[in-house]
Amino acid sequence: MLLALLMFTVSEWQGKAEGERDVKIKMDIGKKAILVFTVDNVRRATRTIDCKRTEKIFIKESVDKARNFLLLKFDNDYDLVSC
Repeated sequence: MLLALLMFTVSEWQGKAEGERDVKIKMDIGKKAILVFTVDNVRRATRTIDCKRTEKIFIKESVDKARNFLLLKFDNDYDLVSC
């Protein structure tokens, strides 16, 4: 699958005090996981979002002339936004 090979730069919500930061994500289809990397170090994942036990993922896509975005919201409060 093509998605398993691509890395995306997204904004990650860290909380009200910290706001958001840019990270890179890679989909690991075989492990049913999303690997999260810091922008300055894409060699080693800072963490993995395990989707095996995730019951639902909220996906919202907006395509307009000004800006495209895709929001992924997980049960356990992860927010990843790609613009």
